[in-house]
Amino acid sequence: MLKWSMIPFGMLFAPLSIALTVSERRSCLRSLLRQLRRPESGSTGAMQGENTMDMQVVVSLSSLLTDFAAPAEYPRTLRDQAQYWASRIQPEMHREDLQTVGWLLREFAGHRKVFKKDRDDARWWAEYISRELASMS
Repeated sequence: MLKWSMIPFGMLFAPLSIALTVSERRSCLRSLLRQLRRPESGSTGAMQGENTMDMQVVVSLSSLLTDFAAPAEYPRTLRDQAQYWASRIQPEMHREDLQTVGWLLREFAGHRKVFKKDRDDARWWAEYISRELASMS
């Protein structure tokens, strides 16, 4: 049986990530950040009023689109659109612009060159925007 006194003092405070490669750590961190950025499924009112979004949603969408603009493996047109809309996301947006962002996320979700984790996130956010827009009607 392992006792605390048998473990070297320095090992008690060593990060658990030392066994992971840099890419594995980045992947884990990215996954955790995305989970933190998503509003809870049951939450309502993240998009308040007719065309107003909660700041958490604004920051999350902008950050997600910025992430989607980075990988060179993604089609250039999708990356350019993601970069454009990442800078245009704001608390008060026209309904048509929100719909356009939703459509762009659906394009990411359906493209085979987009990483699976990004496709899943894009699909989730596209559905979220669609659901929120429908509830505003």
